[in-house]
Amino acid sequence: MAIERTTHSIILGRIHGLPELIIILFVAGLAFLIISTIRRFYRLRHFQGPPSAAWSKLWLLRTVTSGKMHRIIYETSKEYGSVVRIAPNSLMTSDATLWRRICAVRSPYVRADWYRGMRFEPDKDIILTYQDDKHREMRSKMAAGYAGKENENLERNLDARITGLIKLIKNNYISDDDSYKPFDWGLMASNLTLDVVTELGFSHCIGNIESNTDLFDYYGSIAQGLPIIQALTIFPWIVTMFENSAILRWIMPSAEDKHGYGRLLGFAKKRARERFGPERIEKRDMLGSFIRHGITQKEAEAETIVQMMAGTDPGATLLRVATLYIITQPQVHRRLLDEFQSYGLLADRSDETVVSIATASKMPYLQACIKESLRICPPFCGLLEKIVPPGGDVLADGRVLPEGTHIGVSFWGMMRDTDVFGDDADVFRPERWIHTEEERLRTMEKSLECVFSPGRYTCLGKDMAILQVNKVIFELLSRFELSVEDPLNPWESFSYGIFLQRHFWLRVTER
Repeated sequence: MAIERTTHSIILGRIHGLPELIIILFVAGLAFLIISTIRRFYRLRHFQGPPSAAWSKLWLLRTVTSGKMHRIIYETSKEYGSVVRIAPNSLMTSDATLWRRICAVRSPYVRADWYRGMRFEPDKDIILTYQDDKHREMRSKMAAGYAGKENENLERNLDARITGLIKLIKNNYISDDDSYKPFDWGLMASNLTLDVVTELGFSHCIGNIESNTDLFDYYGSIAQGLPIIQALTIFPWIVTMFENSAILRWIMPSAEDKHGYGRLLGFAKKRARERFGPERIEKRDMLGSFIRHGITQKEAEAETIVQMMAGTDPGATLLRVATLYIITQPQVHRRLLDEFQSYGLLADRSDETVVSIATASKMPYLQACIKESLRICPPFCGLLEKIVPPGGDVLADGRVLPEGTHIGVSFWGMMRDTDVFGDDADVFRPERWIHTEEERLRTMEKSLECVFSPGRYTCLGKDMAILQVNKVIFELLSRFELSVEDPLNPWESFSYGIFLQRHFWLRVTER
């Protein structure tokens, strides 16, 4: 009996002691949270930003999922300066000189886990990897393919896709005094660039332009997925936690899907699988180059989808922006047509005759318009966060960047820096690239290079994008008269790292 009473007393004592233990643990946890939060705030106290951003990531989450990310980030840069605090351990810069130093070949900065959220297949490391060694390895295997040096038919294949666009417009979208046939350059620009990427990438054009539709519902599916991807860049630990989980595989699109991103994923994997095994197909295209330089089947399957995503939307954005800003400014439009005329290229030409890049690149005003289009609306607005190296870093103004701090970029803020581009940096003015003294022009050129990322992170598809915009803009404007259907609301534009611009309705007549 004595033993039973003793045991009973011990149990009751432990039960009665539980509330005190819970309170102690709660207080200890709360104290730890408060102290760690204050310490995080203190580390970056010298950097201004939205007040709530110093204490949580919610401001940043709202920003990147708002659809107005580029504008909010830009306005934040204007209000708080060239280096802004956007989260407890994150800064953002619009200083081109600082960003070039961060991305330099021998820079000790490395990629942050922001890149984990950008992986289109969470369990596969690709060129978007956050591991710099892996990134360098993948670049070395893919650089020749993107340069186009191993594809002697690259320009001819691109011309074929542009010819298809010209014929589509002539057959379906030419308006006259008696009829109006609206042309949605918002959708069609994406259809064109996806056709181009799949043709040049792995010699298998999807066929959007030929069918006059978004065959895979790519545009609709990417519009739904981009806000989620941006949220994952803010909380990449979610990807880490579930990357090998059946839950994530159930939620994410599958290569077996019949439409949307999943169908595109299946298309990409099929094209990659064709290049391996005993009955493999060998071609002189970008994918063929990747394989000849050592890319594996697993890497090829992952990279083909990245190639399509990264090449389609930014390229389409550049085409839309250049078109909008040129045709809505009569003096710019007229001067560009005069330049085309001076080359004898406004006369009747067959649909199959597409301007060569050798000719287009010699047109100074066309090049100025393309540069200004890149500047006024950089087609990518993701943060691309890097990590401050051990020992920290010091800014030109003496402020210290503590080691381990994440620092991202505001391309919109950078491209509208009045110290670099002048007091009218918010204005589309191609002449700034022509009538500018040499030293300032060099500074502008260096800043513009940041749009494609500088140093060891330079976009491999840069030359392809420039090749495409030269040819497409020339052919559209030299062959057709284009006018915006609704000048007050030319399009619907949303930004989630990349831009989604839809319902860009144009009236088209033959020149």
